[in-house]
Amino acid sequence: MLSEKIAKVGKLSEIGFVKNCLEQKKIKELAIADKEYLGSGLMFLFTRIANLSGIKEEIPQANKNEIKELILMRFSNLSLEQIDYAFKLERFGEYEERTEHYQLFDAVFVSKVLNKFTEWLRKKRMDHNLPIEKPLLLENSISEKEKQDLINQGVIECFDHFKNHECIKMGMIYIYDVLYDMGKLPTDADYKKKMYEQAVEIIRFEETQKKPSSTAEVKLIREVLKEIQEPKSPKAINKAKEMVLLEFFRKLLQDESKVKEFESEFNVQHN
Repeated sequence: MLSEKIAKVGKLSEIGFVKNCLEQKKIKELAIADKEYLGSGLMFLFTRIANLSGIKEEIPQANKNEIKELILMRFSNLSLEQIDYAFKLERFGEYEERTEHYQLFDAVFVSKVLNKFTEWLRKKRMDHNLPIEKPLLLENSISEKEKQDLINQGVIECFDHFKNHECIKMGMIYIYDVLYDMGKLPTDADYKKKMYEQAVEIIRFEETQKKPSSTAEVKLIREVLKEIQEPKSPKAINKAKEMVLLEFFRKLLQDESKVKEFESEFNVQHN
């Protein structure tokens, strides 16, 4: 269980923990091999971290969803144990500056703490000449074919969900990166800039149309509106990726022959 793993590594010294990081499963590995464990693990961490940080307000589901997207997009090289440890260091005042949460557990707060942790981890490894990855021969991982099969399953799952619900399934924005790297999505800089700007405007409109029922919700709306004004806003990037995926799938469905070709390409092959 994750709670037992956290308790075990929590007893290690800082250097002991950094060394143990090589044994921990990365978020990106869990996203492919064990999505159910990843999902339940993140939900456990969100509650645990918020409680230990003294956040009394219940975490809105929208916040949980956005934090999950943030982690999958920007911090997938971390492990669940590292995310927990990052906030332990925050609580213990190990970073140069504290990050105020203002009784809100949201993507802005999480992003700031995890950015500090990744820098802390990099410095510890550099100062003590510790490796970043396990030696290749010692690495116990699934085969390349198994990885590709899992990626293919994810693409088809995302596409099937779109066909049935006309939206991108929660937690599957990473399919954008898969298709983009394969050259199936637009790479034009002007197009990507346009989609990002549209995403910012859509988020701004959605937030300003909300009718908050508590002070916490008012603060949350303000934080979101502030965050999307920052360069490379994680929320806006995710929204833009979602919009591009939606546009791609809509166009794909207009041509039955292309649909068959697409589904055939991502069919999981069995020997």
